Amino acid sequence: MKPGKHQDDDAELFSDAMKDVKPLAPHNLAEPGSGIGSRPARTSYRPDDTDEDDPRGFIKGGIQKAELRKLRTGQIPIEAELDLHGRTAAEAEQELRTFLRRMQAQGRQRAVRVIHGKGRGSPNQKSILKDKVTDWLRESDAVLASCQAGPTDGGTGAVRILLRRR
Repeated sequence: MKPGKHQDDDAELFSDAMKDVKPLAPHNLAEPGSGIGSRPARTSYRPDDTDEDDPRGFIKGGIQKAELRKLRTGQIPIEAELDLHGRTAAEAEQELRTFLRRMQAQGRQRAVRVIHGKGRGSPNQKSILKDKVTDWLRESDAVLASCQAGPTDGGTGAVRILLRRR
């Protein structure tokens, strides 16, 4: 058998096997570089890479990005709110954990907002609670996803949270 003959046979077999296959619609195509071996190691959350303006946004494994997009764009209505202005880090952590447990236990709320503030009253005008709240949310089993609130409901001083249903 000639060296090229085997390749021709393989191409013919492949072509025959693919004759009934229809191309995917453009919105169903995988992103380049998303193949096996190119993915980072799986963690309990994966940063939302759809918005570089919100590096604190995250979505936990098993949740579709579309859900985070709905949360970010307000398609999932905010049903409850917690304001942490003026709290120490210890007070804020306790209030946040209690709030999340209560909201999840009630089972009615799907999306909530937590206002941590922009830090205008803090040293160096930096929000002390912003990073801490993000860390606490990532640790919480009650939280599926989180993103920065929209400009009309707190902007960089608040987060929208998607809760796990009980």
